[in-house]
Amino acid sequence: MPVASTRTAPAGPGWRRGQTAIVNVFAHTDNTAAILDRVHSAAHALGPSVRVGGIDAQNEDLISAVYGSFPLMIAVIAMLNLPVAGPHLPVRPVHGL
Repeated sequence: MPVASTRTAPAGPGWRRGQTAIVNVFAHTDNTAAILDRVHSAAHALGPSVRVGGIDAQNEDLISAVYGSFPLMIAVIAMLNLPVAGPHLPVRPVHGL
């Protein structure tokens, strides 16, 4: 981890059960996204069952979920509204055919 963070892993029974432990990481910088990326990388390197939580991780997950699917959401809304708006779209008759 970079110098811009503090890690704590208390040894008390409330923080550990068997092979499971809670580790707190405190960022000392405004660039929490970079620290969070490093925490995610370190956690995933330890195994698939290691999880990262906290407000910064939740915010990142929410933004990724909302804006990551934004183009798909716009396309679905457009497709659902096409049958409703389609019959009411102004269409000029073509004469002479």
